[in-house]
Parts: sequence; structure tokens; C-alpha cells
Amino acid sequence: MGITTQNAASWNSFNGTTYKRGGYRVANGSYQARGLLRFDNLSLPTGATLTRATLTLTVGTWTTGFKILGYYLKSTWDPTSSKLGWHNRMTSLTWIGDGAGTKNVRPNPPFALTNFKGSGNELRTVDLDLSVVQSWLTNPASNQGIVFVNDSSNKSATILSAEDSVVANRPMLTLTYLLSGQSLVVLTRQEPEPAGANCLYGGTTIRTGHDSNSDGVLADTEVESTTLQCNAPFTQTGSYAGATSAGNGGLATFVGGVNGYIGTQDASITNQYAAAWNNYNGRAEKTESMTVGTGAGASWNPLIRFDGLSTVLPSGASITKADLVLTATNWSGNAVIDGYYLKARWNPRAANLGWLRRSDTETWASPGGVGAGVDVRADKSFKLNLTPNGQQTVSVALDPEIVQSWVTTAS
Repeated sequence: MGITTQNAASWNSFNGTTYKRGGYRVANGSYQARGLLRFDNLSLPTGATLTRATLTLTVGTWTTGFKILGYYLKSTWDPTSSKLGWHNRMTSLTWIGDGAGTKNVRPNPPFALTNFKGSGNELRTVDLDLSVVQSWLTNPASNQGIVFVNDSSNKSATILSAEDSVVANRPMLTLTYLLSGQSLVVLTRQEPEPAGANCLYGGTTIRTGHDSNSDGVLADTEVESTTLQCNAPFTQTGSYAGATSAGNGGLATFVGGVNGYIGTQDASITNQYAAAWNNYNGRAEKTESMTVGTGAGASWNPLIRFDGLSTVLPSGASITKADLVLTATNWSGNAVIDGYYLKARWNPRAANLGWLRRSDTETWASPGGVGAGVDVRADKSFKLNLTPNGQQTVSVALDPEIVQSWVTTAS
């Protein structure tokens, strides 16, 4: 039913007009209107345990941008009283503040009906506070139902009532319970976690909770715990045929796809196609070859990293020599490629890796990842010398101290 300030005047003790049939308005404008709803005579089988309570309503509105709040009433009220209204809650008692105001409700947080499209009748289902509904069952006298309040000015809606001619439009309270001796099933839901701030290389989000409504599906409202299982950059398990020992030392080679090694990470970042639509980030090319250099107004800087080194080398091993071998193709005269040791961590799996960004959430200090002392080490570098003879293999000695740091501190 609905209580309103309509026609409130001294002759009716400012009790307004009460609507006890059909839909009831929930409004806050030239007049105020609030809805009252209660389900009497609630019961469950002896020994049953309440696990969930939902309320389903049909709300009619042609406006948007507002929400209806549902507060749990503690003050008694009599729906059969002719005096029930904005000021009175029964024949001989008034509300503690007109309109079933805040002093008449429990301290439990209200629920909200939201996201109205303004298209007429819209169905809404919300979860109710389980402790409140349980108290209605345990102590029926405490069951005073709900008062509905519109939180926005000059907005209105109609909640269809228990007298509506269409049964499906009537308010429905749904109680889910377990019988004595039954227990709730624990469900787990796994979802891909994209590469980003939570997991640098992506991973899996694992959600767990009890199936409170016994429908076999873990709903968002049933999730009780959430954990992240992040992908490691690279994990080598078992023996690694690429590592051999010789006397007091050894030799380890790391080639993608050889002897089970899958830790090579590479991409070529470029400012080609940098524009407003991609925030001038250009793109990252992840193909069978990496372009390096400039041409047609664009630049390309390849990135390469070998993950998982520490999982292969024996504990405590010291790097005495490190060589990088590459296959390159060049037809443009003698060329020199500068190689810099990266300091800034970059994510090869990030969707936004590019000329300006090194991950989905972090940027290079300088475009192209060449910020001296920040993106790359300023004190050490190397050069690759290429001839104009097409495909060729080039080898360059890397700084053993820096490579040792890759092993000792993988990050």
C-alpha cells in the first residue's frame, strides 16, 4: 500500500491520502509518496536453515536517473486501520516522524532498486538482508516489512501491488533454505585474469562460495572468497638438455622452442600508426621477425628478454661469459645497431604495449623505451655490426655482470 502527503491538511491531521489497492506510488516532488510492503504468516519446515531471501517487484516508470531505497521497518503498523497514513501508523499511534521516517526503521543498510530505463513496467529482483528475514521467521512480531523511498526529487514510480490483475506483476518473496542434515555445496568459478596491475603476465581469478540457492551456479552474490593465480614469466621444470657441465663450470644455451625452453619474450615497438585513437601509442609487432630502424616517417625498436634463467642454472652459479646470437637480414649498406640493457620492466603480453607504454598501466620514461637511466642503463651498451649481404648471423658479447643480475633478480 502507499502513504502520501496528498491532501494532507488539518482536517485529517495531515495524514494525507492512503492507497490500499492497486499499485502504490514512490515519489518525491510536489508531494511525497512511499510504499509499505509486508509478507505476513511466514514459516519454514521445522529445523530448516534459511540460506537466501530475494524480493521480486514490478516497477512502472517513465523516468530515469533515480533509485528506490528499501528500508526494513521496526515500527508496527496496521494495514487494516482506516487511520493508516502519512502521520498515523494505526488507529491510536503515529509514526515516529511522518512518512515512516528514519526513526521507524532498523539500522540494517537499505537495498536499492536502480538502473531504470523509463520504459514502463520493469522487473527487479534484489537480495534481502538474511538476518532481518530470519528475525521475521523467528519472531513474527518483528516482521514489519519494508518502506520504499524515492531518493531523487521530481521523480516517480509505481510499484505494482498484491492486488494487480496479473499474478506475475505481484510482489514475490522467495526464501531458499536447507532442511535439517543438509549442507550447502561449495562451488568454484574460474575466470581469465588479463595481464595488468593484478597479474603482470595474466592468470586466473578463482572465486569460491556456497551455492545458497542450490541452482548449481555460483552467482556474484554467492562469492565468499576471491584469489588470483598469476602466470609466472617462465617456469622450467625437470632437466634441461641445453645446460651441460664441464669440469667446475658449465654451458647453458637458451633458444625458444629448443629443449623445452619457452622463455624468450620479444616484440618490436613502433610509432607507426600512432594517432589519437590509440593515444599515440603506435603498436607492438609480434611476428616471426622484428624490424629495427627508421623509414617512411616511423621508427621501430625491438625488445628481447630471456625469462626463467635462474630455473636452469645451478644454485650459486656465477656467469663468466654471455653471448647473444641473432639472425638478421640487411640490404641497406653497412649498418650499426645499438643495443641497450633495459631497466624498466615491460609486459610482452600487455594489450597496450607500444611506443609509449610498457604495460597496460605503465609508460616508458621516453617514447620508444630509450630513456637513459630510467628505461635503459646509461652506463653500458653494445653494438651489432651488419653487412649489406642479406641474411647473416651476428654474435655479440653481453656484460656478464648484467646477465648475472638477470639470474639473481629475475624482476
